Formats: sequence, structure tokens, C-alpha cells
Amino acid sequence: MTLIEALREVKYQVADKLFCKEMDEAFQMGVREGATFATRMISTDLSVKEMRIQMTKTEKKGYQKAQDLVADCRKEIKSQTGAQFL
Repeated sequence: MTLIEALREVKYQVADKLFCKEMDEAFQMGVREGATFATRMISTDLSVKEMRIQMTKTEKKGYQKAQDLVADCRKEIKSQTGAQFL
């Protein structure tokens, strides 16, 4: 282990002892924001693509099912992570 690696490890150990609660909160905030971003991106992509492509009646049914699943997943993601959606 190099000196720089050892100093970095000491820095993280000190931060963990002094700022444990803050680091946990920051981690949870990152999880929430990541879930919010990913879910919004997927939902938007589904909505936009539906408008751009021509589909048969069967394809439309399948596409609607996918949109319903995303809506259900949004509820589950929100309850598990606290993610915020519009």
C-alpha cells in the first residue's frame, strides 16, 4: 500500500467516525435521486416513442402493458426509496 492510499484510507476512517450519520444520509439521497432520474427517463422514453412509431393493434396492447408495468414500478420505487415524481 502506498502512502497516498494509506492516507486516503485514514481520511475515510476519520470521516466515517465523525460524519457517519451525514454519510448515510448522503448515500440515501443518492439512491433516491438515482431512482427518480432513471424512472423519469424510462417513463418519458416510453411516452415519446409511442407517439413516433406506427403500431398494430396487438403491438399497441403490448406497449400499453409495458406502460402499465412502469406505472406500477414507479409506485414500488417510490415506497422503497422515497423517490419524488411529478
